[in-house]
Amino acid sequence: MDYAYLRVSRDGQDVANQRHGIIDYCDKNGLGPISYIEDKVSGSKDWRLRELGKLVDNMRAGDRLIASEFTRLARSTIGVLEILEVCLHRGIEVHVVKEGFKYDGSITSQVMATVFGLAGQIERAMISARTKEGLALRKAAGVVLGRPKGEGKRKLDGRQNEFRVLWNKGLSKAKIAKLMGVSTHTVTTFAEKMNLKREKR
Repeated sequence: MDYAYLRVSRDGQDVANQRHGIIDYCDKNGLGPISYIEDKVSGSKDWRLRELGKLVDNMRAGDRLIASEFTRLARSTIGVLEILEVCLHRGIEVHVVKEGFKYDGSITSQVMATVFGLAGQIERAMISARTKEGLALRKAAGVVLGRPKGEGKRKLDGRQNEFRVLWNKGLSKAKIAKLMGVSTHTVTTFAEKMNLKREKR
């Protein structure tokens, strides 16, 4: 049996792109029919705790596991190699579409697995580094990062009467904050600004 593992992370990546690439690959390589397994979860989660783990556990010798790319299987080199090792011991072939890779336990495929897995890890590290560099450049240029100071307070401008009503009802600061969409600290600061105090019991 041929099984295609489709993983969509929380950022909303389109599973249709993975499916299309897998279908095209299988048509060219005479694979199929294909059973699709979809999983909406981050690749950083241990693969054994995902649908992928359940799939591999239920696969038999001679079955094929197909993924669109290595990063759909795992987010680290170690994770990818662990999956490949388990599949090798179970007699499962692994095909990775984007890299045109077939893992059958040969020395060549083992070397390729290490290289591809490492390349994916390096790529993610470089993306992370570029993001940090971009933020540093924006900060150096005077761009204020994060929520501007006082933004929460401005949310309460013109809402004094509403605030006073909630305060006088004896609601907790946390409850008022939730109802008005601000932080508890903002509620405390705004109450002080309005000279509102709670009677000690």
